[in-house]
Amino acid sequence: MAIRDRNTLKTFFETGDIPSQDQFIDLIDSFKHQNDTNALLLTDREIVSIANRIATINNGFVEYYFDKMSNSLIKLNVAQENEENQEIEIRCDIHDNGDVKRQYFVGNGPYNVAIKEFESEKLQANEYYYLYYETSLYDSVDRLIGHKLPTTFNGFEFGKLDGRSFHFYIKKQNFGKELNVLHTNIKFINKTAIPIEYKCQSTNWRDIYRKENTITAHYDQWDHLYFSYNADMTKADHTIECSVYDTDTNELLIIDYLEPGINYRHFGNSSDAVGNRADKVRNITIECIKV
Repeated sequence: MAIRDRNTLKTFFETGDIPSQDQFIDLIDSFKHQNDTNALLLTDREIVSIANRIATINNGFVEYYFDKMSNSLIKLNVAQENEENQEIEIRCDIHDNGDVKRQYFVGNGPYNVAIKEFESEKLQANEYYYLYYETSLYDSVDRLIGHKLPTTFNGFEFGKLDGRSFHFYIKKQNFGKELNVLHTNIKFINKTAIPIEYKCQSTNWRDIYRKENTITAHYDQWDHLYFSYNADMTKADHTIECSVYDTDTNELLIIDYLEPGINYRHFGNSSDAVGNRADKVRNITIECIKV
C-alpha cells in the first residue's frame, strides 16, 4: 500500500477502469480523514504547514485565561447571522492557570456569545468567581458570580460583540464575607447636540458604555460608583460639562469636562471634579450641558 499523488489516483478511475482493492486502499490512505486529529498521524512538515496557516488565519477567535481554577468545563455558544451556531469547549485544570489560550470559530463579528454550560468545583464560604470580558476594543465588563449573587454562569450572555476577537478571564476569589447586590438608579440627561455615552463602575463591577437610563447591580462591600464618558469632541467648538447629582438631595457629587478637539474613548474623572466618586447613593442624575 502506498501514498499516491492526485494525478496517479485519477488514473485509477478513468472511464472503463475497474479499480482494484489495493487501488481503493491507496486512495483512502492518501488523504486525511476528518477524525484524524492525532498529531502522531501528521508528519513534521504537515504540522509546520498547519501552524503557518493558523498564524495567518482571519477567522474570529475566543481568547481566555483562568486564575485559581481547577477541574472546570465551559461550553460557549457562538451565534451569528448566516452561520450555524458553533460550540467551543474549554477545559481547565490548575496547570492551565495563567496561560492565555485561543480557540477559533467560523466567521467574524458581529456575533453573540453565551455560556451554554459551566461545571466546576463547588464554591466554598465567601468564595466567588470574578469574570472580566471585553465587549469591544474600548469597552469591558466586570461581574461576580456565586451565592446570593447570580449563582451560575449557565446561560450567561456576553451580548453582541464586534470584531474578530473575544477576550475573557475568570478567577476564583475569597472576599472574607458574603456579598449582596445593591441597586442605584441612574438617570442620564444629555442637553447637547453631541452624542454622549456614560459608563458606570465600582470595584469588581463595571457596566458597558450606554446612553439610556439604567440600574446598577454592584456589591455592598464596595458601595461607591465612578463615571466615565465616551464622546467624539474632535469637531466641537465648546466644552461639555457632565455633572453627577444625588437625585434625592440634589447634592452635586462630581463634575467632569469634555474638551473640544478630543475623541474621548475612555474619560476618567477630571482634576476639576467635586469628588472622585459617588458613595452610598441610591438615585443619581447625570446631566451634560454645553458651557
